[in-house]
Amino acid sequence: MAAPLLREATDLRENMQNSVAVFRELCGVSVVANLMQCVLALGSRVSGPDWSAITTV
Repeated sequence: MAAPLLREATDLRENMQNSVAVFRELCGVSVVANLMQCVLALGSRVSGPDWSAITTV
């Protein structure tokens, strides 16, 4: 009875880990970076030096 639930939980965890690994690659951070470091790396790319949003027309 518990085996299918355990398998589903294992699959979900593996999928999440794979998604995070791809997200890290896209962010351009190291494989040991956490998600906050990824978000900060992305934020620095879309904002100016004073953290104001960069707009292009």
